[in-house]
Amino acid sequence: MRVASLLSIVGSISILIKYFRNPILQRKAVNKIICFVAVCDFFFSLGALIGRPKDGTWSCWIQSAATSYFSLVAIFWTTIIAYMLYQLVHYKHTEQKQCFQSRKVQTLCWIFPLVLTFAPLSTNTYGNPDGKRREYNTTLLSNKSAFKNPSYYANNILF
Repeated sequence: MRVASLLSIVGSISILIKYFRNPILQRKAVNKIICFVAVCDFFFSLGALIGRPKDGTWSCWIQSAATSYFSLVAIFWTTIIAYMLYQLVHYKHTEQKQCFQSRKVQTLCWIFPLVLTFAPLSTNTYGNPDGKRREYNTTLLSNKSAFKNPSYYANNILF
């Protein structure tokens, strides 16, 4: 896991260096979004470098919050890229700055994942402080908790 995280960090840094050194790349909105995804991947990989902290510790909570937040932000920005490609292919739009520069898009991609990430912290569902394996139902309000870790839903509902 650490080797993959280090390779991801090196790749993210190389994308950012290439973007900031080449003014031609800075002209297109999609390249800026790719830069955002690289930043998210960089911080996600830093969170993964923590290793396997003990459940309920601060490092566990920081790792959970960092990896959850930055992976969600990357997913949201990747969705925006897919939407821009759809606009380009379907409607033949060549200028897509309106989609990217919207405050709604910025809020959706940066703030909404923050809310989704910190919601489990309000119910102490990141980590496993009592050492017992928890079994959750797929309902949102099960086990006296209004929010679950986003990775729980990905692992138990999708697979």
